[in-house]
Amino acid sequence: MRMMRMICVLLLALCLLGTLCACDAGGKNPNPDSSVTDDSSADASTGDESSQPADDGKETYTVTVLDADGNPVSGAMVQLCKETCIPTMTDANGVATWSLAEDEYKVSFAIAPTGYAVEEAYYFEGDATEMTITLQAAE
Repeated sequence: MRMMRMICVLLLALCLLGTLCACDAGGKNPNPDSSVTDDSSADASTGDESSQPADDGKETYTVTVLDADGNPVSGAMVQLCKETCIPTMTDANGVATWSLAEDEYKVSFAIAPTGYAVEEAYYFEGDATEMTITLQAAE
């Protein structure tokens, strides 16, 4: 019993230490000489990250996968490709997102969703960064 208590105390101490190490510097700028300010508290209060401009040189690419009835297809393995492919799964709303350098990418399915026919590749139109793919039932 005493050994179990010591193990529990040790685990609790490790968890506390891990939590303290994982915390950021309290939102303070680690480089006080830098002219960059931390506006994360202002961004978080709006709750709408999509209205904030990307200042890291990356663009957000969004693919929505729907069935023929307009219902989201969740759990589809979609990939964004240039020289290499970066796979991700669609969420409960049928949405997959990537944050990458602005470029021309193609979209494909790493694995075709069960019961659906897919094309070899899909392409963003013009400068678009959003795409909706409507899948038809496989024949």
